[in-house]
Amino acid sequence: MSILSARLKAARRARGLTQEQVAVMMQLEIGTISGYERDYRKPDAEKLAKLARIYGTSTDYLLGNTNNPQPPLSAPSLPPPDAWKSCPNLGEAALMIEEIAEAHGWSDERREAEHLEAVRFFRPQWLDQKKGGRPAVAAHVRPGADDGGALRRRKKSR
Repeated sequence: MSILSARLKAARRARGLTQEQVAVMMQLEIGTISGYERDYRKPDAEKLAKLARIYGTSTDYLLGNTNNPQPPLSAPSLPPPDAWKSCPNLGEAALMIEEIAEAHGWSDERREAEHLEAVRFFRPQWLDQKKGGRPAVAAHVRPGADDGGALRRRKKSR
């Protein structure tokens, strides 16, 4: 086992991540991550740099050029994919999702899925906010007067 494969495995475990989680963050197959850790494969420079950011260490440490696992002060680690859940509201979560998506290189489908999950996550909080004694509703929906207050959609004028 090479220094690189041993340090990749140790760094992943130190972060409390599974190979599957790392594979999702890297947009790779789990077998590729396993291959890196078993010394069957070698990551290219770009993938090695991304692994170092995920693990919060430096590429020099992973390669065995230094024994200091701490990254240089200028190298921030990637935020975890679910960091947006610590935001106080949906607006800030949406901004953080975009930052995380950019850092992790997510596809448009993954971004959309995370935004939908954020809407579902914050929906109970949003429904608790009141406007005039009624739950807040989208602008295109209004209470109906003739049907006992049920919601109905406005007709679009053309």
